[in-house]
Formats: sequence, structure tokens, C-alpha cells
Amino acid sequence: MPYMNCINMVGQLTREIEIKFTQSGLAVAKGTVFVKEWKKDKDDEFHHFDFTAFGKQAEWLGDAKKSDHIMIVGRLQQDKWETKEGEKRSKVCILANEIRNLDSNKANTGINQKPKVIEPVTDENIPF
Repeated sequence: MPYMNCINMVGQLTREIEIKFTQSGLAVAKGTVFVKEWKKDKDDEFHHFDFTAFGKQAEWLGDAKKSDHIMIVGRLQQDKWETKEGEKRSKVCILANEIRNLDSNKANTGINQKPKVIEPVTDENIPF
């Protein structure tokens, strides 16, 4: 049976993006996006997801602001670690292949303007 690891998400940035550079100069950006789950007869729920972007996309994310709406296309990855107390922990995060800032034209009034698109990252560009 074939398997697929693919996620498409539109959400809102919960904080400013953290950008670092590897020794080779590759930009690595980390952030958190939240999505709202609509409930008919209950209070809506909010879900927060961490994501990581690399290369030009990571550099571009330096212009993104808290509360911007972004679209992420990527894959899920489960990070695992052990605490100092020996407890095993894990969390699922998104490795972004493509990101669009849906609010990039906030100040523009042109009706036909498109959101800023960043070239997709390939597996060869990811430093692990």
C-alpha cells in the first residue's frame, strides 16, 4: 500500500519568525501558525503548528509579521527527544516546501495582484 506525507494549510502567524543561518550560509526559519476549527454547536477550537522553512523561503519569511495569513505546503515530520529526566518526548512539525504570504498586498489596492510566491525547496537543499 502506498503512503503519502503531504499537508496544505492556511493559518495565521502567532509570533515573529526566528531566522538562523547554518555554517554554510543556508537560512533556516522557524515559526508557528494557528488554524481555526469551526464547530457548529460548540466554541471554535484553535490548533497551533510549528513549521520550518529553508533557503530563500526562510529569508523571505523575515518580512512576515505576526498575525499575517500564510499558506504552507509541505510535509509532516516527527521530532523525538529525551528530557534530562529521561522522559521521551515528541512533536509533529511541518517542513515547508512552499509558502505564500496571503497578506503581502495589504497596502496595495490593485485587485488583480497576486500573493508573493517563493520557489519550492527541494530535498537536496535541506541540511539533514
